[in-house]
Amino acid sequence: MYSRTVLALIAAAFLVVASTTAFGASVPLSYVNDREILVKFKPSAAVKSASAFAARKGVSFVKTVPLSYATIQKVRVSESDDFDAKLAELDGDPLVEYAYPNVIKTPSHVPNDPYFLNGLPLGAFDVTDQYALMLLDAVKAWDYSAGSESVVVAIVDTGIFMQHPDLASQLWTKAGSGEHGYDFAVSPAVADPSDKNPATEWHGTSVAGIIGASTGNGVGIAGAAGGRGVAGQMGVRLMIVRVGTDTQIAVDAEVAGIDYAVQNGARVINMSFGGPSGGTPEQSAMENAWNHGVVLCAAGGNVGANSVTGIDYPGAFPQVIAVGATTIFTAREPAPGTPTIAETLADFSKKGNEMEVVAPGVGILTTFHDSYTRDLNAGFAGTSASTPFVTALAALLIAVHPGWTNQQVRNEIDQSTIHMGAAGRNQEYGFGRIDYLTPFIIDGDTNVDRRVDDADVIPLVAGFGKMSGQPAYSAAVDTNRDGVIDELDLFAVGRNYGQTQP
Repeated sequence: MYSRTVLALIAAAFLVVASTTAFGASVPLSYVNDREILVKFKPSAAVKSASAFAARKGVSFVKTVPLSYATIQKVRVSESDDFDAKLAELDGDPLVEYAYPNVIKTPSHVPNDPYFLNGLPLGAFDVTDQYALMLLDAVKAWDYSAGSESVVVAIVDTGIFMQHPDLASQLWTKAGSGEHGYDFAVSPAVADPSDKNPATEWHGTSVAGIIGASTGNGVGIAGAAGGRGVAGQMGVRLMIVRVGTDTQIAVDAEVAGIDYAVQNGARVINMSFGGPSGGTPEQSAMENAWNHGVVLCAAGGNVGANSVTGIDYPGAFPQVIAVGATTIFTAREPAPGTPTIAETLADFSKKGNEMEVVAPGVGILTTFHDSYTRDLNAGFAGTSASTPFVTALAALLIAVHPGWTNQQVRNEIDQSTIHMGAAGRNQEYGFGRIDYLTPFIIDGDTNVDRRVDDADVIPLVAGFGKMSGQPAYSAAVDTNRDGVIDELDLFAVGRNYGQTQP
């Protein structure tokens, strides 16, 4: 139950937004391009000079827009003048047929990959679509970062099926050699890291798809950092580092693979595996990678998957981001149409002091050999599935901030999470569930228009009471990241009111 005072404050703020402009439907100033107004004179008006008219009205003439059916004049209101007052003055002038703000539109970019939505509306959560990317607000985040070919992500795993139609174009290639990676699972190690047994060793291919499947290519799924499918925006490069099979990874292969990734320029390393500590050899590999500026992400572990209690290694090493798994489904292995619930920790996700962040890890739609998990009527599940979402977020941040250190990237991931569970960092969720959008926007910009103003109260009112994991929930609106949209989220709007983002 919320206090009458708080609800009155939100209602009052909503009314302020609703009356932002004096003309027609409300148009918040944040939706107006450069304080511009479009003016059309009446056919009977004898206006010899649009610029002279603008000067008399105290606005700047920008240009004439000649159309086949009309001529429109574009003018600009100075920062020192009241925009709404000038708009009303122009619209009320007897020479003017209409005056209206030069409203900004935004591209409604939704990937054309057929399995992204799978025929469902944007925001519908089901195992037949890529619900996890929608839950993480990936579509809006891609307006800020969709990945970059300059960012190399090493998939230290079981290999990748290199001919997969969603992955073949995304592979890293070593200069001068043609190698896409290396296979350390055989002795001696060879420059052939492909999936050795497609019937069983599928794990690395599924991990790779979550991170870097080609986005916008009209095929299959969208990768979290898979670009936009156009020239120059092809997403991260996937380095294949094969260190074992779907049942076994030895530490000697692991440490050799990590060293290969470091020496060949990987900025992020994904390790969707774990077990008992590999001791000094494994720890030294993590320390060396971290000291070379690499972001390290590893699975926190699944209950019952091995005999280790607490968080698995290498995730439990201090240099590594340990990742747990969340779910929004009522079943561990959801079928199409399985009911959804508010997001919670998956029942298999391990707990421990080293847990750092969590991400969706149940019913994940991704690549599988030359096909997709949905074609098997199954989803990818486990902390193996949640880890690559965190890896992809690190890659998205590096694409925008190439000069950031691994510690800066890690801090941003931790600080932009949606808090879940007990207060503070806790053993179940760590700092909380990651979100793709919040690291890129101004705190309080709930409508994601790159400006904090009155209009940002509208999403707060519309989403009031919604919780993390529900379709109507948005992390951008939950400004204090506590997992629920409520009156406390209004404070960020006030604190950063007037701030803009290029």
